[in-house]
Amino acid sequence: MGATAMGRTGTWQDPHEVIALLAAELEHGHGLHRLYINADDKVALLSACTGVTVWYIPGQSGQVLAWAEGGEQVTWPAADPQGAAARIAARCRTLTRPAAPGRS
Repeated sequence: MGATAMGRTGTWQDPHEVIALLAAELEHGHGLHRLYINADDKVALLSACTGVTVWYIPGQSGQVLAWAEGGEQVTWPAADPQGAAARIAARCRTLTRPAAPGRS
């Protein structure tokens, strides 16, 4: 996509814009189509797949997207929606992969 999470004046975009950029990358770049998005002026969240919910809270989070992987919090620069989308999509693929025979 080429767009960044920075506005023309160098100020960070609002949560709606940041999460919309991420959603576009996930949908068009990685084929994730069942996305749930909610945002207001203070926080945005995106549910990418079962087990992966991404948060963006400007200021408090230091301009990063955050989600959990294996019980650990992951943060990613909000200015890099392409990189975040690649990592999130990979995590969703891991979580939705069928279990091997004999495993639950």
